[in-house]
Amino acid sequence: MNEKRADSNDTARRKLTKESEKINIESLFGDNIGLKNVPIKVTMIYAILGVLWIVFSDGALNMFIENRDLVARIQTIKGWAFVLVSSFLIYLLVSGFTKRSKTWSKKLRENYVEIQATYQQLIAADEEIREKYEELHEKQVIIEKSEERYKLALEGANDAIWEVDLITKDFFSSDKFNDITGYDVEAIKYHCKRR
Repeated sequence: MNEKRADSNDTARRKLTKESEKINIESLFGDNIGLKNVPIKVTMIYAILGVLWIVFSDGALNMFIENRDLVARIQTIKGWAFVLVSSFLIYLLVSGFTKRSKTWSKKLRENYVEIQATYQQLIAADEEIREKYEELHEKQVIIEKSEERYKLALEGANDAIWEVDLITKDFFSSDKFNDITGYDVEAIKYHCKRR
């Protein structure tokens, strides 16, 4: 029975260890991380700003300037301005997501360290409980053997053995007590309880 319990405890410990090794960002924070959506968000913001820039800047340029050479030069300047502005916006977006990912990473490390410490405490507690269980089991076996020897000694003895527990007033006697003494055991038990 102890071997079965030890095997099941070892199996549970291995399973817990294997599960703790599988811990990753998604399992700790769920979908709150949003790192997998960063490329789509950055691309969508870039695309929307690019379309708005082209539509409104071209409309404003055609509305105010009629000279085609000047429009061509301004288009070039407008293109460079778009590259600079969009580069700056992409930098802001990516740095914001990077800061958040660093915060999440720090939280993840702290949580992982806490989980590992708790896991180690559980293993230590499990070991301590297992040792206590083994110790109690050994004592139980010793007591059972002692009781068996005592029972065999009572059965084998040709004596009238009796005992009164002075605290609980319980009376105990061997089977031969009544045969040898002729006293009624129930009457003795009754008198012991009254005192």
